[in-house]
Amino acid sequence: MNIQGNAYFFGDESDAPNSKFEHYFEWLKQRQNSPSLTWPAHKVESEKIVYKRELFVNVSNDLFYGVVLSARKTHYQHYVTRSGSSVKVETRDVGKNPPVEVNCFCLKRSSNKGIYTHYYGSYAFKAFLGDLWNSYRYFVKEQLSKAESKLDGDSDSFDEDQKNLHSLYSMRGKANWNAIFSPDAFAALVKKLHVVQEVRLTTYELEAPSDAPMKRRVSNVHQTYRMNGAQTIDTSFMSWLKDKMESATRLTKKGKKSVSGSVVGENASGEEKTIFFDENIENLIDYKYDDIGTFDTANLAVNPCIELLIKKVRSEAKFT
Repeated sequence: MNIQGNAYFFGDESDAPNSKFEHYFEWLKQRQNSPSLTWPAHKVESEKIVYKRELFVNVSNDLFYGVVLSARKTHYQHYVTRSGSSVKVETRDVGKNPPVEVNCFCLKRSSNKGIYTHYYGSYAFKAFLGDLWNSYRYFVKEQLSKAESKLDGDSDSFDEDQKNLHSLYSMRGKANWNAIFSPDAFAALVKKLHVVQEVRLTTYELEAPSDAPMKRRVSNVHQTYRMNGAQTIDTSFMSWLKDKMESATRLTKKGKKSVSGSVVGENASGEEKTIFFDENIENLIDYKYDDIGTFDTANLAVNPCIELLIKKVRSEAKFT
């Protein structure tokens, strides 16, 4: 299978001394000893959850790293068999031994930056990051509840003490987790095109004088630039495209950058390709792997996949 690895920033940790990331990952490590506690931690397992997931974590002096196992909560799987021109789809009862998807991650403690591995059909990158962060919020909320239970309800300063606790454990402004984007990755994809036919984007600034009366009523403008003939990729085109991408970038309410647009063209083989502006996440683990391997939950670092993640996170400058 083709395994891809993408870099991410995990966000900012709580100000409360007992709710730092080190406490969170130790808490996750303790949870793995209870098979009934599945992943993600902030969700209660129910019939509506399609996948049953388990997370295993190890902690070192400089890293947090682990593996997530995902299996569909169904007893039946579909398999295809071929015999000559005949194709047969059959259902097999896999019982308590369903096919499992495996994803690995590593996070550097000093920078809160790491890598996550995934492949087609496995636990999606953004879904994992969202679950990892929301489970952290759940952990912090749990620590806040424990701290509140120790307050003296009869004390004259109870209201003030409770207010100070909520301020200490507040997660406001902490959730700036995201993938680490690389503009060079997007540029490299565009440069692989043989010709460009269109550039499509959504801008958030009304520049034309005729739009002035509607400036307060219009939130964005969709634009399409059709090339006069087949536009080849040169320095002037890339410079123009960079300017257009900047006009198509906006900040979300959470302070994250969002960019909307695409480049349409053909590769050297004549195939039409659409490259979206947000396709600028660098693939750091691009390799084929037939067997993800055996995991020793007490020593995950000996697994070749996690060993590779650890080596990259420790050695590459983007994780400092």
